[in-house]
Amino acid sequence: MHPLEEEYLELQLSLFKETFIEIVLEHGINSEKAQRFSERLEQVIRKHEQAFGEEKAELFLNR
Repeated sequence: MHPLEEEYLELQLSLFKETFIEIVLEHGINSEKAQRFSERLEQVIRKHEQAFGEEKAELFLNR
């Protein structure tokens, strides 16, 4: 994988993680908006896992 692709995926995951936290704080964890965004976040996480492996993806998520 090209280094720029790796950086893009890491930035995308970080942005989605931060946005999800903001949505949950504003609308609540059980809100429809949070549920929809959670599904999208899961897709981004799966892309990250495919690109870097599950272990590295978990390390990045826990930052």
